[in-house]
Amino acid sequence: MEDDNDHAPETQAIDPHRRPTRRQPPQPPDLEQGHGVHFGCDLKNPNFAALAEAVGLTGLRVEEPAEVRPALELALKLSGPVLVDVVTDPNVLSMPPKATIQQAKGFALAMTKMAFTGELHDVIDTVAANWRYV
Repeated sequence: MEDDNDHAPETQAIDPHRRPTRRQPPQPPDLEQGHGVHFGCDLKNPNFAALAEAVGLTGLRVEEPAEVRPALELALKLSGPVLVDVVTDPNVLSMPPKATIQQAKGFALAMTKMAFTGELHDVIDTVAANWRYV
């Protein structure tokens, strides 16, 4: 005779006293090393200074390089918390003083993967934004 529970999905009893096993937290993909897929959100430079003002902080927005020093000097003179929102070009690479061959290979691999996964426009934007520094 077949039991009615034979077709029920298997369930496991949860032991409230069992301690979870310790695991290494997941590491974010490192595109410069050629791992993972490029993804994210497209914020188009939101105004974080306005957000700071909305919650009662002082917010300063910097959009030009010449405005950085005056904004930081003002922020240090003010009392209370200050958020300095510095708008940067998202395609300009932050480079170490001396890049290694391995880093260059990893970057080239990441750009190649992006090009072959339909993100050629991002590769072109990155090259165009950094061409002036070569």
